[in-house]
Amino acid sequence: MPLDFIPVAEHLGLIKQLTESLLLQAFDQARDWPSDFTLSINVTSLMIESVDFPDWLAHVASGGQFPLSRLEVEVTENALVANIDSARLNLERLRAMGVSVALDDFGTGYSGLYHLTKLAIDKIKIDRSFFDTSLDNQNEMVKAILALGKSLRMKITAEGVEHEELADWLASHECDFAQGYLFGRPLPLA
Repeated sequence: MPLDFIPVAEHLGLIKQLTESLLLQAFDQARDWPSDFTLSINVTSLMIESVDFPDWLAHVASGGQFPLSRLEVEVTENALVANIDSARLNLERLRAMGVSVALDDFGTGYSGLYHLTKLAIDKIKIDRSFFDTSLDNQNEMVKAILALGKSLRMKITAEGVEHEELADWLASHECDFAQGYLFGRPLPLA
């Protein structure tokens, strides 16, 4: 699982090589997708803090013949607050290069709402834990997150959507996107 091997790869100094290899494979697949599809990648705190990360990502995308405008970087709240100044600068550089930025697992981390207005973020991804229990128990919180995203002109994605009832509720409350097993399971490489 990623939570097991990513820290080891970071500790051994192999995270960039591993990520580059995976990105090149993903670019090969995504080039055949419809042109309005975006490839989302998760980024570790070590990577988002690295001064050369935006340039490195642009170099890898160029080598993989993949346009940066079709790339979305997902970063968690906890990854951002580890070194907020470096992260902020890198997020701004990524957006200036055409890369979209999503705040992943929103609501589970340490970040304050203040950071949403100070960081170059295009999208909030509501963590699946908000939908693990009955929607009745969570709907006011989810409504608040949706309203917050709209007021900040950010797109909102609900993660972990597995039931039609939840998808309908999210659509009726103007959630921009939803992802989860209801829509499809992960696919192997073609």
